[in-house]
Amino acid sequence: MFKVKKDNKEIIVELKTKPNKNTYFKIKQDRLVVTKSKFIKEEVIKAYIFDNFDRIYNKISAVKDRMIKDDLANEFMLFGKTYQLNTNLTTEFSYHIEENQINLCINEGISLAKAKEMILEEMLLKEVNHIESKIRFNLQKLGVKPRPYRIKMLKSKFGSYHRYKDEITLNLYLAKLNPIYLEYVMYHEYAHVLVFNHQKAFYDVLDQWMPRHKEIQKALKKHHI
Repeated sequence: MFKVKKDNKEIIVELKTKPNKNTYFKIKQDRLVVTKSKFIKEEVIKAYIFDNFDRIYNKISAVKDRMIKDDLANEFMLFGKTYQLNTNLTTEFSYHIEENQINLCINEGISLAKAKEMILEEMLLKEVNHIESKIRFNLQKLGVKPRPYRIKMLKSKFGSYHRYKDEITLNLYLAKLNPIYLEYVMYHEYAHVLVFNHQKAFYDVLDQWMPRHKEIQKALKKHHI
C-alpha cells in the first residue's frame, strides 16, 4: 500500500503482484487497486499514476460521491420496484419487506451501503434459484447442467462465464432491475458454456432458449451500471 500525491491531493494505491501478462487498474471504494506482473517495477506504476493523476483522482472522487449518496438515500430499488427504506439501529442485522417499504435493522458495525448490498445479494440469489427452476428444462434440452454462481458488484458487465472455473458470475446490480434481465443474463452466460465466443452458433442457442433475447438485450443496454 502506498500513496501518490499531487497538488495537496492524494491517491491511495493497493498494489498486488500476480502471474498476469498485463497490468490492471480498478477503483475500489476509496482507492486504486493495481494488479501487475512481477516484471513491472513499482516505480513504473507510480509514474503512470502520477502522469494520469487528475483523471484517476476524479474517478475515485465520483465513486466516493456515489457511495455517500447511497448511504443518505432513503429509497431502495429491488427488481424494478422502489421501496421506502426505514432504518433502525439494533444489535443484529435483519430486514422485512412489505408492500411498499423495507424495514431494515443494522448494528453499528455495518454501514448502510453494506447492509443494502447484503439485501441485494440475498434477494438476487433467491431470484436466481427461482429462475433456474424455470429454465432448467431448456438447459437440459441442449445438455447443459446448472453451474455454481458468484455474485459481485461488477463495473462494466452484467455477467460472465468463467470457462476454467466453470462458474457464472452475476452482477449484484441485476437485483435492482426487472427479473427478466436476470433471466436473459443467465441464458446468455449458459449459452457461453456451449459457444464461448459471440459467433452465430451462440445466438442460435439464445434463439432456442429465449426468442425475445435481442429485444431484452437492447433494453438492458439502456441501464448504466
